[in-house]
Amino acid sequence: MKMFAKFVPFMLVTAMSVFTACGGDSGSNADSEEPVSSSAVKKSSSSKAKSSSSTKNSSSSTKSSSSSKTPSSASSAKAIYDEKNNTMKDPRDNKTYKTVKIGDQVWMAENLNYNSCFSYCYGEEPSYMQNSNPGLCNKYGRLYKWEAATEACPGGWHLPSKDEFETLIQTVGGSDNAGIKLKSVDGWKFEKKETVGTDEYGFSALPGGYRMEYDFSGYVSQNVKSYDFIGDKTAAYFWSSTEDIESSTRLDGNRILVDHAISMSLDNRYASADIGGEPMDNALSVRCVLDSRTSSNEKSSSSKAKSSSSAKSSSSAKSSSSAKSESSVAVPKGCKTSTEDNCEYGELVDDRDGQTYKTVKIGDQWWMAQNLNYRREAKYKNDYCYCYNNSKDNCDKFGRLYVWDAAADACPKGWHLPSTAEWKTLIDSVGGEKVAGITLKTSDWISSGEATDAFGFSVLPAGFRDWVSNYYWEVGYQAFFWTSDEYENSSGCVYFQGQYDNADIRSRDADYGYSVRCVMDVEPKPSVTEPTAKACKTETKDECEYGTLTDSRDKQTYKTVKIDKQWWMAENLNFDAEGSLCFNNDPSKCAKHGRFYFWSAAMDSVGEWSSNGKDCGMGNICTPTYPVRGVCPEGWHLPTSEEYEILFAAVGGELMGGKVLKSTSGWYDNDYDAKPGTDDYAFSVLPTESRYDTEDDLWTYIWTSTGLYESAATTIIFVYDRDDVLMTDMVKDFAYPVRCVKN
Repeated sequence: MKMFAKFVPFMLVTAMSVFTACGGDSGSNADSEEPVSSSAVKKSSSSKAKSSSSTKNSSSSTKSSSSSKTPSSASSAKAIYDEKNNTMKDPRDNKTYKTVKIGDQVWMAENLNYNSCFSYCYGEEPSYMQNSNPGLCNKYGRLYKWEAATEACPGGWHLPSKDEFETLIQTVGGSDNAGIKLKSVDGWKFEKKETVGTDEYGFSALPGGYRMEYDFSGYVSQNVKSYDFIGDKTAAYFWSSTEDIESSTRLDGNRILVDHAISMSLDNRYASADIGGEPMDNALSVRCVLDSRTSSNEKSSSSKAKSSSSAKSSSSAKSSSSAKSESSVAVPKGCKTSTEDNCEYGELVDDRDGQTYKTVKIGDQWWMAQNLNYRREAKYKNDYCYCYNNSKDNCDKFGRLYVWDAAADACPKGWHLPSTAEWKTLIDSVGGEKVAGITLKTSDWISSGEATDAFGFSVLPAGFRDWVSNYYWEVGYQAFFWTSDEYENSSGCVYFQGQYDNADIRSRDADYGYSVRCVMDVEPKPSVTEPTAKACKTETKDECEYGTLTDSRDKQTYKTVKIDKQWWMAENLNFDAEGSLCFNNDPSKCAKHGRFYFWSAAMDSVGEWSSNGKDCGMGNICTPTYPVRGVCPEGWHLPTSEEYEILFAAVGGELMGGKVLKSTSGWYDNDYDAKPGTDDYAFSVLPTESRYDTEDDLWTYIWTSTGLYESAATTIIFVYDRDDVLMTDMVKDFAYPVRCVKN
């Protein structure tokens, strides 16, 4: 195999084992059920995912709307906001905070001090240590890891997005002097008078510092972690809800470990307020912002930070404060109303224990319409399933809560734990991720949100089990369902919350206890089919039907080829549009491979060449009029994923599509696993990698015009050591080549 080497210095550290107690509004210390003795446990197809702080690589790249966190409250219990007296009371622990209105935004004027999992007091030491320090929570509030921060705010308030912090900064006069105006007058150790805080707007930012975590498990054989508290009296860091793709770790194989998020920082030495990326495992302060009055279900932006190159060609990502209201998102009627039920139901009898479950057909899928309640056999310590608060009545009502390994093979014969893709298919079938919470949830939630259960799926607020504290949380308010595959380098799950209308796909630690819904197995479609187009090119002869295409905009001429009934460019597009670039900024690479385009540029989101792809940029779910010309020459257009599927069917199916469409040269071949292309149809796909890579002979991604999610669109993938061709969603802010197809 081709080897990728990375030099890292050896470090020797003394580990500090840390146990953090988790707060919340419900919980139990009751002993969990004893697992029954076991037979061997069937593992899921991917190895057990580590926690979100792990550096374990996922086998796939980051994708989907996935890739930004939808900020939510730790509880649906709504905070009490007193606008007249500028206070907010958190009902979870009855703490009251000062608030302040700055421009059109209402902010907490103090740092959040709600005791949740993975939150800390500055300077605290574990209680088992002699002379342990309780820390400075009463002074600075708590410091939260990013995953905890996204759910720490009370109902009616949320973790601000990057856009909301930028709005705050602009409202107080711009980033150059915002630090002075936002910092409190007292509490800082100022080094010069030019940076002393004036607190002109009452934001009262205190220098709460941050907690930095070190993970040395990659350098030594043990799982070694340590931490430091940094910045007391000198710095303030506040989490946003926006992930930072640009700063996140690049892995071998064009994969990204999303391990950074955007924060706003203030420093005693500088007058400015700065926006930048921080590792998610660091713990920072949290300021919550009041939800918009225009929609009770408003969420912060799930868009990622745009790179400077793509921002020019893309329409602006919507900020959290402009999230679509209920009136702008169509909610399907479905098959069920309060007065009639026309859904297609069935029944599943689990022959392992005789339990019977209601099932429902949604689209082409058959799903269980109740949560699984099978008490599986457990072999390993963590292979457990639980009843909420260890109550059989809760199991009867909500089903069991399974750790991920237990969920992997918990479903009855003929059914299976659904993949992320299968959940996405369901969500799309019921109106999309923005309204799936409405159409899939029952009315049995403690919430201010709407729920119609319009498709008979009947999501109940089953809560979850926290493996750190062994407590149970959020029954009545939240529901989590495991997926069968990893998502963003950890175990995948689908999340519903009472006060929000959406369904959110995210990653979670595999040891949490979540609910399980099973989906019926289907007969796999044949991957290899008889080609409808005859192979026209070999080493000795070429009988393909060729043409030429001259782009009137820059007079470049491209070779074209007819495959079955479609005319395709036989080269990558090389039109110098705004929002495009050359591999490693090397013009000679453009001449060979064509240009790399951000998806917004590929779609022509500014509407320079046509209006059918306008506003299809990062952060937007667009519904273009197909075909989308995009950046393609006149008379040609950016292909949909369906048009690529037609191409693959013509050449014999996806299983061999990579082999017959890849060029015969240019691909890495010094490897036993290398599978060279035969270029049977003169489509001549060359390896291009992406703009982040240093190698250019291992794979290529090609954009389609299909983009179902705010932050991701569909790409076609060819790989040096695979005969098949892949199709998956990738982040819109990545830059990939374009092939055009004739109208």
